[in-house]
Amino acid sequence: MRGVGRGAAGGGPAGRGRCPGDHVRGRVRPGHHRPAPGATDAALADPAVRRIALDVTGVEFADSTFLNLLLRLRRTGRLVLIGPTPHRLNRVFDLTQAGDLFQVVAHAQDAYQL
Repeated sequence: MRGVGRGAAGGGPAGRGRCPGDHVRGRVRPGHHRPAPGATDAALADPAVRRIALDVTGVEFADSTFLNLLLRLRRTGRLVLIGPTPHRLNRVFDLTQAGDLFQVVAHAQDAYQL
């Protein structure tokens, strides 16, 4: 996940972005089906993080490992996917009938307003 940080601004190698208030924003990089090690753990461990917004528009590969990560994040009640969800991820959702479990918004700003 890229852009993990609470209200952090930045640039540099971590690719952090500005996040309003107590939200975490992340992006799954094309060609990678898992976020950077520890990125989701930091968000999950911080009770002050009210929303985990994950941009899935660039997902080119999704499997049961990725679905399990999404389900783990969903159990917190804080996950919002930023879409549209790509074909590969929709395929996993269709096969597992898990698509209706996830809230998907069109823009990151929409996730922050929930």
